[in-house]
Amino acid sequence: MKRFWIIAPAPVEEINTFEKAWEYDLIHNVIAIGWAAMGDISSLNENQLKDKIEEIYPNLKPGVKTSYFNSLWNFWHNIQLGDIIIARKGRKRIAAVGKVTGTTFYDTEMGKERMPDRQVNASPYAYQYFIPVEWMNDKKNIVFDKQVFSMQTIYEIAESKYEMFLKGNTPDEIEEAEHEIEIVNKEEGNDSNQYLTDVGRIDILAQDTETNSYVVIELKKERNQTKLLDKL
Repeated sequence: MKRFWIIAPAPVEEINTFEKAWEYDLIHNVIAIGWAAMGDISSLNENQLKDKIEEIYPNLKPGVKTSYFNSLWNFWHNIQLGDIIIARKGRKRIAAVGKVTGTTFYDTEMGKERMPDRQVNASPYAYQYFIPVEWMNDKKNIVFDKQVFSMQTIYEIAESKYEMFLKGNTPDEIEEAEHEIEIVNKEEGNDSNQYLTDVGRIDILAQDTETNSYVVIELKKERNQTKLLDKL
């Protein structure tokens, strides 16, 4: 079944880097993500990838390591032929939409060509993991008046949300139309917005890294504590 993914092709804060990388993606029909320090991870299984992240980034907080693993594993193993990619420019613009046409691959030379100002072997922020994508000319530069995208490098969305994005719906309209739950990873810098569910709003939905169970956290104003409500 076709799945839908949001990917940031480059850091929008570095506008020249973003524009050059994005031009490369459009010309070559690809999209890429970074983590150059990890090297070629194409043959690693889940445990080996987690061990590699621990080896390369030992001082990061557990939540950030989990986020890195999810991004890399999704890119290499969960994105499949025929899936839809939304390339985001910052948090308020869809740069383009495309369809996956091939399998993920690792290429340092393409990484150097795509970001010439970031030498792959010297910078941990160079991008050398690629997926072939056929970009659609009629689905480019959709701009929202509010932030609609997470700060995560890559994450999956529902088809209903994808369809509303293409219609240019505002964040409030999207929230009212669906009841999806998103994980807020404050260690990665994501906003602490509440999320709407069938039974009300959730302050934070976290995940226990040891048991993989979900934990609902309620924040109390003017209290220096959080209240654990439930485990799902």
